[in-house]
Formats: sequence, C-alpha cells, structure tokens
Amino acid sequence: MDLLVEQSPFLVHAIIALSALYMTPEDALNQNCPSSLVLSERHAALARHASALSTDRPSIHSIQANLILSLRELLCWTGLRAWMFTGVAIRQAQALRLGSEFNSRLTNRQKEINRRTFWSCFILDRLVSYCCSRPQMIDLYTVRLNLPSPQNAFVFDEHYQGFDLTSFSPPTAQVSHTGITPFFLLLVSLWAKAAYHVVGSGRKDAAHTPTNPKGSFNQIESKIINFIDQLPSSMMWSIENYKLHRSTGQARLFVSFHFLLNHARFIMHYEYLPQLDSPAPEQVDSPDANQHIEAHELDEKVVSASVSSAEQISTMVCELKNLDLSDASTLQSIFAANALTAAASVQMWIRHTELSDGETTDLAEGRFLQITTLISSWQEHWPVAPAWIDTLDSIKQLYQASYLGQWASVPEVDDPGNMPADIPSPASNPSNGDTSTAVCEGNGVPDPSQVSQRLFDKLRITLLAALERTPVKKRLNNALIRTLREHMWQFNANQDHPSRLSTESFLDGIWADLDNVDLDFPLDTDTFY
Repeated sequence: MDLLVEQSPFLVHAIIALSALYMTPEDALNQNCPSSLVLSERHAALARHASALSTDRPSIHSIQANLILSLRELLCWTGLRAWMFTGVAIRQAQALRLGSEFNSRLTNRQKEINRRTFWSCFILDRLVSYCCSRPQMIDLYTVRLNLPSPQNAFVFDEHYQGFDLTSFSPPTAQVSHTGITPFFLLLVSLWAKAAYHVVGSGRKDAAHTPTNPKGSFNQIESKIINFIDQLPSSMMWSIENYKLHRSTGQARLFVSFHFLLNHARFIMHYEYLPQLDSPAPEQVDSPDANQHIEAHELDEKVVSASVSSAEQISTMVCELKNLDLSDASTLQSIFAANALTAAASVQMWIRHTELSDGETTDLAEGRFLQITTLISSWQEHWPVAPAWIDTLDSIKQLYQASYLGQWASVPEVDDPGNMPADIPSPASNPSNGDTSTAVCEGNGVPDPSQVSQRLFDKLRITLLAALERTPVKKRLNNALIRTLREHMWQFNANQDHPSRLSTESFLDGIWADLDNVDLDFPLDTDTFY
C-alpha cells in the first residue's frame, strides 16, 4: 500500500472515497470524521483535484482511479460527475490503445491488467449511460481485445489464449475454465443495446414495430433470446447453481448476471404493455404498421416477456432472502437496482390492469412493497438509494392518476423546459456529505410538453430520470401528471370509439400461458426482511 501511495496518490484517494461509504460510524470517528459520508467526500475532493491535474497524462493508475471515482459518485447520487469521470477514463484508455491486443512486449500480467482495465471502462460506460440517460462512448466495432483471463491464470501469471467478445461461444464454454466474467461481459453488451434503444427515444420514435424483422427492437430481442437459449446449465438460475458459484467466490457476480439477464428480457417491452390509453389496433406508432400482425399477438408477446421477467426477479429476491444470507450485499448492485425498479413498474401495471383479480392485485402490491423495502435497506451505505425509491413513488403516482383518477396535488411550477439537468438541494453543504453539482446551462431534462402524452412515454421518462436531483424529479413528475390529466380527459371523451379495444380484450387468455412463472410466494414482509 505504501508503494501505491507513492506511485499514485490519486488512486489511493479514489479507493478510500469509495470504501469509506461502507465504514461504520465508529470507524469514521476514529478517522476524526463525524460520518463515513464526510470521510468519503474528503477523499473524493482530493481525488477530483488529482483527476483534473492528470487529464492529459493518461496512465493505467489514472484510468483505474477515474473509474473508481465514477462509481463512488454514482453511489452518492451525483450521476453527472459519474458520467464525466467515466468519460475521462475512457478517453485515457483509448489514448493508450487499451482496446487492442497487438503489443507483444508486455508481460502476461501487464496484458491482463490492461484487459481488465479496459473492460471495466466498458462496463461503466454502458452502466452510467443508462443510469444517467447519456450517450455511450465505446464503439465495440473498434475493439480488438481478448476477454479477461480466469482468475487462476492471472494469479499465477500464466499465458492465456482466450476469446474476444465476438468469438466467445456460450454453448461450448466451460464455466469451470472461463469463470462467469466472459458471460457477464457478453450480456452487458446485449443489455446495453436494448437499454440504448430505450434511452434514445424508445417506442415514441421507433421506425419499425417490434414484430418487424427490419426493426432494431426485433433484432436486439432475437440476439438476447439466442444468448439465453445457449447458456450452459451451470449458468441458469437456481439456488443449487448459486451455491456452486458461491463456493468459487463468484456469488455476487452470478446474482448480478441474472438481474441483468431478466432486465434485458423486458427493458424494451415495457413501453408496449397495453395501457388504458393504448391506441386502437389500426393505430400505429411507426410507418410500416405491420398490418399482417394481430394486435393481440404483439400484446401477448410483450406481456409474457415483461411479466415472466418481473416475476423471476421477485422470485430471486425471495429465494435469496430465504437462504438467510450472512452477507446481504449479495443482492446489492446498481445492475440489480435498475432491474428492480423496472420490475416494480411491471408490478404496478399488473396491479392496475382491468383483468387483474383481487388475488393477483394483492400479489403485485406485495412485490412492489418487497422491492421498495429491499432498496430502502441500502440507504445506510448508498446515498443514491432514495433516488430509486422516489422513482418508484413517481411511477405509482402516474398509475394511480391514469387508472384510478387519483390526481396528486400538483402545484404550479416554472417552465419545465428551463429545468436544469442537476440542481443542488437548498441544504447542499460539502461538510455534511451533500455534494450536489449545479448545472445551470444546457437543455436540461425533457420538456414534458414534448413527451408523448400517452402513459408509456411518461413512465419511460420517469425511469430514465431516476438519478436526477430530487427538486428536478418532483417538478418533472408534477408536470407529467398535469399533462397526463389533460390527456386522459381528452382520451376518455373518445373512449367509446368502436375500434378501440379494452385492456381486458387485449390480454384475455395471456395469463394462462404463463404456467412456468412462480406466482405463489409469501407476501409477509417480515419473511423477507
């Protein structure tokens, strides 16, 4: 450690800034800090200063430090900084050409460190892009780099002739030789394609319908389904497989893999769930109109993917909680948070659809509470946890307004188009760990008047704005609800149009096809927590 302090104080400060979030209050007091968050901010400030000084002097240590600092900022609900520091790390990695494998002068260990550093850039790039609703920066088409070697090969400094992202084949891969990491990286690349489809504009500006083979939705979905179908049995979800991977020290990565896998299955589909304000069958969102496809067929596909994935996420949480885990952090990851909030949105849809009976409604309400309680338990170490809880509350308000006519109190707000992307809390104070970044220029968050007035796009914007600051999110949510109220008034006036089908007629019979979904698990929250 002393050598690392001498070689890269930037990296040391970044590591301490991140790890301090997990310290106990007693440990923080021993470091002469009133709280772990203040200690974290103290070292984060030093790391930020070092990052600014080293921007034009790329090195492996500098790249790693910027990545760690980016993750720390994401967990502290300063997502804009997270995206900026990730960008610095990526530019420095590209400056050093870490995305290529052609240099033979390096030792096996140096090559592997470079590989792992670059693939860490890739993971953070895709993750932060979705969390912050910003562009992705790494073009995989230009990457000519092997996937990371197994841990044993790295530890013993052995040569490893591995695969790259295009040549790795899940059906023939032996998990005992490769580990989980290659599967995880390939899944991240597929999930990121689907996530970027949503971040871009999603359904609202789609050029093709989901069933059109020429459309990006259909092509991405096919790749994800093909990946799932080719997974070896040892990579499928089961408690038995979880225990096997736990014995090899890969339990957390295995759990994150399956949260991400299920999220990938329905991240694009959620917008197409039949809503109360869904258009009539002959109305379309894109020019090609796929007239040969019945509306019911599309709805069945969308509902099946969304509900089964959301149910699997809830089942995973239940099964892991029932194991009485000594390390509750197994469930705690940013990939898990994204999957959980999306799954909770599906549960709200189940809760409010016309055909949902009392038992199904209670189950959906219980699962929504289950997810909220789980994320709430992360607040001790993650200042960002309330951001996801706020988002779940906003989603619930939108559904209640749309389906139940329960309009929340909507105070007058300034022009939403002038809302900054990130504004500080009135009590913002670096001394107490609140390090909100003020951004007073630029175009800010989407103007609600420019968002499709149908419920699906309001829900998409709400999910993508999850890590905006609380004042911005409240003003955005108020504006979305106000415009939703106006839209529903107009919609209800035309709801007797003879071509319009009810939600129930869209979905009749679909639930019977979900025989493989476990719908029967306890709702007593004391059982979970």
